[in-house]
Amino acid sequence: MGAFGIHFNLANFFGIPILIGVGIDNAVQIVHRYINERGKQSVSFFMTRSTGIAVLLTSLTTLASFGTLAFARHKGIASLGLIMSIGTITCFITSMIILPCMLKVFGTKEA
Repeated sequence: MGAFGIHFNLANFFGIPILIGVGIDNAVQIVHRYINERGKQSVSFFMTRSTGIAVLLTSLTTLASFGTLAFARHKGIASLGLIMSIGTITCFITSMIILPCMLKVFGTKEA
């Protein structure tokens, strides 16, 4: 928020649990697919096919819905839209890049 010059207010406060939920939802979908496909397919395969596309679409719809709030006249709602847009993009990047790398490195190997 400091990098974008956005001040913390009550509207932004309500965005925190929503962003936590978005990040958890993305991670749960990816980890669940990883557990089901362990030993059958690589992490790269299902991240570029079904699960990765699903996470992309859910992130885009969330981004579109909260992104429209950024154009509101009310400063609190506009800052909520901006925070949610930035947070959704961050959650998407984290779940598509960092989480699969962590699964490859720290994931268990089936014997």
